[in-house]
Amino acid sequence: MTAVDNGAAAVAAVSRQDFDLVLMDVRMKNINGLVATRKIRALSYPVKSAVEIFALTGDVIVVSIASCMAAGMDVVLSKPLRLSDLHHCLSGQWQ
Repeated sequence: MTAVDNGAAAVAAVSRQDFDLVLMDVRMKNINGLVATRKIRALSYPVKSAVEIFALTGDVIVVSIASCMAAGMDVVLSKPLRLSDLHHCLSGQWQ
Protein backbone atom coordinates (compact mmCIF):
# COMPACT_ATOMS: atom_id res chain seq x y z
CA MET A 1 0.00 0.00 0.00
CA THR A 2 1.20 3.48 -0.87
CA ALA A 3 -0.32 6.73 0.38
CA VAL A 4 0.31 10.17 -1.09
CA ASP A 5 -1.07 13.58 -0.20
CA ASN A 6 -1.57 15.22 -3.60
CA GLY A 7 -2.45 14.49 -7.21
CA ALA A 8 1.04 15.00 -8.63
CA ALA A 9 2.42 12.48 -6.14
CA ALA A 10 -0.33 10.01 -7.16
CA VAL A 11 0.67 10.26 -10.82
CA ALA A 12 4.34 9.86 -9.90
CA ALA A 13 3.59 6.80 -7.76
CA VAL A 14 1.62 5.10 -10.54
CA SER A 15 4.43 5.96 -12.99
CA ARG A 16 7.02 4.24 -10.77
CA GLN A 17 5.10 1.23 -9.49
CA ASP A 18 2.34 -1.18 -10.55
CA PHE A 19 -0.92 -1.00 -8.60
CA ASP A 20 -4.05 -3.16 -8.70
CA LEU A 21 -6.24 -0.26 -7.58
CA VAL A 22 -5.97 3.47 -6.95
CA LEU A 23 -8.34 5.16 -4.48
CA MET A 24 -8.25 8.75 -5.77
CA ASP A 25 -9.59 11.64 -3.73
CA VAL A 26 -11.30 14.02 -6.15
CA ARG A 27 -10.27 17.13 -4.20
CA MET A 28 -6.55 17.12 -3.55
CA LYS A 29 -3.98 19.87 -3.42
CA ASN A 30 -1.46 20.51 -6.19
CA ILE A 31 -3.54 18.83 -8.92
CA ASN A 32 -6.97 17.41 -8.18
CA GLY A 33 -8.04 13.81 -8.64
CA LEU A 34 -9.69 14.47 -12.01
CA VAL A 35 -6.50 15.93 -13.50
CA ALA A 36 -4.38 13.21 -11.87
CA THR A 37 -6.64 10.52 -13.36
CA ARG A 38 -6.36 12.04 -16.83
CA LYS A 39 -2.57 12.08 -16.48
CA ILE A 40 -2.53 8.43 -15.37
CA ARG A 41 -4.76 7.44 -18.29
CA ALA A 42 -2.30 9.22 -20.63
CA LEU A 43 0.73 7.24 -19.40
CA SER A 44 2.49 5.39 -22.20
CA TYR A 45 2.60 2.09 -20.31
CA PRO A 46 -0.68 0.19 -20.92
CA VAL A 47 -0.57 -1.67 -17.59
CA LYS A 48 -0.15 1.57 -15.67
CA SER A 49 -2.66 3.61 -17.66
CA ALA A 50 -5.31 0.87 -17.31
CA VAL A 51 -5.16 0.61 -13.51
CA GLU A 52 -8.59 0.69 -11.88
CA ILE A 53 -9.24 4.08 -10.30
CA PHE A 54 -12.00 4.55 -7.75
CA ALA A 55 -12.96 8.14 -7.04
CA LEU A 56 -13.54 9.18 -3.45
CA THR A 57 -15.62 12.28 -2.91
CA GLY A 58 -17.75 13.88 -0.25
CA ASP A 59 -19.70 15.57 -3.04
CA VAL A 60 -21.56 12.77 -4.84
CA ILE A 61 -23.97 14.50 -7.17
CA VAL A 62 -24.76 13.77 -10.79
CA VAL A 63 -22.33 16.41 -12.06
CA SER A 64 -19.48 15.03 -9.90
CA ILE A 65 -20.13 11.48 -11.04
CA ALA A 66 -20.21 12.55 -14.69
CA SER A 67 -16.98 14.52 -14.24
CA CYS A 68 -15.26 11.57 -12.58
CA MET A 69 -16.33 9.15 -15.27
CA ALA A 70 -15.33 11.59 -18.03
CA ALA A 71 -11.86 11.85 -16.46
CA GLY A 72 -11.48 8.08 -16.69
CA MET A 73 -12.38 6.91 -13.20
CA ASP A 74 -14.01 3.50 -12.98
CA VAL A 75 -16.20 3.91 -9.89
CA VAL A 76 -17.30 6.82 -7.71
CA LEU A 77 -17.58 6.22 -3.96
CA SER A 78 -18.74 8.69 -1.35
CA LYS A 79 -16.84 9.70 1.75
CA PRO A 80 -16.70 8.58 4.40
CA LEU A 81 -15.77 5.35 2.66
CA ARG A 82 -17.67 2.32 3.87
CA LEU A 83 -15.81 -0.95 3.57
CA SER A 84 -19.02 -2.65 2.42
CA ASP A 85 -19.18 -0.27 -0.58
CA LEU A 86 -15.54 -0.96 -1.43
CA HIS A 87 -16.15 -4.70 -1.10
CA HIS A 88 -19.13 -4.52 -3.47
CA CYS A 89 -17.05 -2.64 -6.05
CA LEU A 90 -14.18 -5.08 -5.83
CA SER A 91 -16.49 -8.08 -6.16
CA GLY A 92 -18.25 -6.62 -9.21
CA GLN A 93 -21.54 -6.05 -7.40
CA TRP A 94 -21.56 -2.23 -7.64
CA GLN A 95 -24.42 -0.70 -9.57
